[in-house]
Amino acid sequence: VAARWMQTAGEPELLLVARDITARKQADHALAQAQRLEGLGALAGGVAHDFNNLLSTVLGNVGLLKLGELDDEARETVDNIQNAARRGAELTRSLLDFARVQPERTAITDLRSCLYETAALARTALPVNVWLKLEAGDEPLLVRLNQGQMIQAILNLILNARDAIGDAGEILVSLRQRGQFAELAIRDSGRGMDEATRRRIFEPFFTTKTAGAGTGLGLAITQRTIREHAGTVSVDSVEGSGTTITILLPLATVALAG
Repeated sequence: VAARWMQTAGEPELLLVARDITARKQADHALAQAQRLEGLGALAGGVAHDFNNLLSTVLGNVGLLKLGELDDEARETVDNIQNAARRGAELTRSLLDFARVQPERTAITDLRSCLYETAALARTALPVNVWLKLEAGDEPLLVRLNQGQMIQAILNLILNARDAIGDAGEILVSLRQRGQFAELAIRDSGRGMDEATRRRIFEPFFTTKTAGAGTGLGLAITQRTIREHAGTVSVDSVEGSGTTITILLPLATVALAG
């Protein structure tokens, strides 16, 4: 808001000019976030590559140790070393996936088939009292996508919903056409999030899980995957009332027309 006095023929008048700069601030924030992620991705990729080489050496030598004669205590120690190194290797793979540009291997796919395959994978990882319900409709929704990446992105969201629910609850995954987009919504009956957490969930390495239970990269990779498919992802959550994550992907006919 800018203000100044204006001298006129009559009484002095105060001129007020108000301008809404919300869009500009949002654009500045988005640019700063993109630059930050770009730098972080380059750093993470370099560290992960070098660390992965070290872990390969550790795992190779552990394999040689296990070929020898070991008593029970020594074998347990070697197994612990091997398990820790494998967990480290899984983390470095996540870092590399986050950092590197993925090759574009896309095809026009019915998003429903992608969803069915993801649900089959997810159900094996759900507790017995957590129900996964699908509402995919009867009409195909054709989207140009990398099926492997999209399955991983949706699976990340379902497993995060599982973690938010705990021992018992429901995850509803619905798919429908919304104008020129396919809308995929994942709603859980979990504990929800406060506003501060909701704002940060897509930040790399941010996690609310206990130590060792998550890397904080799953949602960051998911968001990047959706953006690489020209889509958007949004979050609606109220503490104590569950969370809904909505993905919009352009239908293939629209993308081809452009």
